[in-house]
Amino acid sequence: MKKLLVIQTAGLGHAFATRHGVTHIAGLPLIPMRPVFPALTCTAQATLRTALPPAGHGMTANGFFDTTLRKPFFWEQSSALVGGPRVWDAFRARGGTVGLFFFQQSLGENADQLLSPAPIHTHGGGLIMACASAPADLHARLTRRVRRPFRLSRYWGPLASAKSSEWIADAVAVQLAAPDAPDLCLAYLPGLDYDLQRHGPDHPKSLKALHAVRAELERLFAAARANGYEAVAFGDYAITAASRAVFPNRALRDAGLFAVRTVRGMAYPDFHQSRAFALADHQVALVNCPDPAALPRVRDTLAALDGVARVLGKAEQAALGVDHPRTGDLLL
Repeated sequence: MKKLLVIQTAGLGHAFATRHGVTHIAGLPLIPMRPVFPALTCTAQATLRTALPPAGHGMTANGFFDTTLRKPFFWEQSSALVGGPRVWDAFRARGGTVGLFFFQQSLGENADQLLSPAPIHTHGGGLIMACASAPADLHARLTRRVRRPFRLSRYWGPLASAKSSEWIADAVAVQLAAPDAPDLCLAYLPGLDYDLQRHGPDHPKSLKALHAVRAELERLFAAARANGYEAVAFGDYAITAASRAVFPNRALRDAGLFAVRTVRGMAYPDFHQSRAFALADHQVALVNCPDPAALPRVRDTLAALDGVARVLGKAEQAALGVDHPRTGDLLL
């Protein structure tokens, strides 16, 4: 049975890489491609897994606003959030095996192998690092063979760095050589994304991260060849230089549309009393307007913001393939 390794590399933009001299990786030329819209990690991964636009699979951003709970959620990991059949369903039905390594929304996925961060949040506010693993001993086996633990602090949060991708690349390379290696292996390397966001695409630290992820990709392509796999890598989106921030919720608050609670001198969102709320995610924002009568005013308020290029209603969202209940009433 043919074996395939698919590697998603966060933030690997064609223009960024080639501008800095990376035109080939593992002897293969980098080819420009158009990302799905919105160009976000969870959206891109869901489209890869289903071959559906966001309107079909429902991952219209990295987060969403639950209109029943009146609460925003980001980076939730349940595979049930991704609607639609998987591109590997027929392959598995024929006896093929599938592994997902650090893909988003993979918990509970119909795959044969799985590795994903799944920390335990304690009642006292603490955090216990843990990885979800299928089979149950997979994480322990890979940790022994990689000879160092996976550190969540290098994957999420202020200390996140290219070292997270290094561990994932080492673990996947080890697993490709294992007797139970999956026929189709999907892996996610997040490390390049962090310094691009912190420093911009032309900072020396971003270039250092680019060359680090290039080395990881070349190591994975070599491991694939050594173990009879074909391999393909792709970037989910590009990060471009940003000149300023846009604050849609401040504008909504100034207009009396976004409510806050003041507790101990601090303002906290009051989603139950708010007439509109924008869930911002990189260069898009999903706007929910529980009060339909306020929608024209919400749209005018946000369209007037410096830095907002377009305000998409439901008709415009449908034309772009992103019309879904989770997209909200407006998309900035």
